[in-house]
Amino acid sequence: MFYVDPFITYFTSTGYKHTINFRFFRNAVDNNNNQSNSSNIYYGEYQAHKEFKFIKDLHVTGGIVMNKIRAASELYTYSGSTDNSLDNYAGFVQADKKFGDQVNISGGYRIEYFTINDSEEVVKPVARGGISWALTQGTFMRASYGQGYRYPSITEKFIFTSAGGIFVLPNPELKPESSESMEVGIKQGFKIGKFLGYLDLAFFRQKYTNTIEYTYARWIPDTAGFKFVNTGTSIIKGYEISVAGGGKIYKELAINLLLGYTYSLPQAESPAEVYGNDDPGPGFVPTQLSYNSTSTNPEHRIMKYRFRHTAKADIEISWKNISVGFSARIFSFMENIDKLFYDLDVPYILPSGIRNYRETHSGTTTIYDARIRKKFTKIFSVALLSNNLTNTSYSLRPLKIEAPRTISMQLTAEF
Repeated sequence: MFYVDPFITYFTSTGYKHTINFRFFRNAVDNNNNQSNSSNIYYGEYQAHKEFKFIKDLHVTGGIVMNKIRAASELYTYSGSTDNSLDNYAGFVQADKKFGDQVNISGGYRIEYFTINDSEEVVKPVARGGISWALTQGTFMRASYGQGYRYPSITEKFIFTSAGGIFVLPNPELKPESSESMEVGIKQGFKIGKFLGYLDLAFFRQKYTNTIEYTYARWIPDTAGFKFVNTGTSIIKGYEISVAGGGKIYKELAINLLLGYTYSLPQAESPAEVYGNDDPGPGFVPTQLSYNSTSTNPEHRIMKYRFRHTAKADIEISWKNISVGFSARIFSFMENIDKLFYDLDVPYILPSGIRNYRETHSGTTTIYDARIRKKFTKIFSVALLSNNLTNTSYSLRPLKIEAPRTISMQLTAEF
């Protein structure tokens, strides 16, 4: 694996800034089970920026982008060949305008072009806009709207493989996913003695059309597996609150603090909409697949494999050249997964105990980390780090046990 990142930045006497960025990334994996793969990624971007004088504080940026992927692998032979390509070209323009010292407005427009294996072609325009407003010296409000577009990757369309008895299946008919997102927020700075910090509160809403999800079902006779499919329209809304700050609280005693909480309500808009049929084999009637028919808990229309509540906290106390840090990561129970995991969870088919594990671990999961650091000189410091300090045995997703407690020592040199 390696990459090369050449770039050029050029300033003209007329006030233009020209930037050219390139990247070549090579990744090759030699694996067994016919899972070896290699890819070359070519990226290029030209960008021009200028601040116009005839309209005060008007900045305009425009450019073009190229992203080409060339992948070679037996994993993707469902396309008809081991060699596959994905090309993306785009042109964009964005304008930013300040009104005094209080208001800043920005807007942008982008046209995307995609083609896979020089056959299927898609052209999609997207737009965005936003405003920020400094109400007082320490109070800022913001609002934004943006459109998004995601074309399926080579993997999502053509992968066909298995690992540990779990199949991953192709879907060449997979459609692109588009989205709209909106956010409003307010940030409030504060000062307590020498401690400086801010409180940030944001509300968000995202709407996805042709939502791409990784779904577990009997897609081929006598075999269950995952496949990327379009499951219809979904809406994610919620809010996020965070507090961050740092500073001395007494002589050489300092504290740094970060607290964050996110509430997310990801819901399927059309839970009864049929997006496919399974294939149980000859003599069996195919089942129509929808959010309702494939969910373990469809009551509140919560999308699969999502957390409704997540939180994080980190505090570090420093005294002279010694610092001690402690953090926590909190996850609510994953309310909904693919129902087929439960259907197959019997001793003679899939003796995994998924249903039993989820029923006995249906509460909140909290993971603690800790660290202590000693700085010996202006350059060198040594730290003792522990992740999952209490050695909690936990699984956030089916069939995936998370890492146990780890303890490591770190030597850092800063020049």
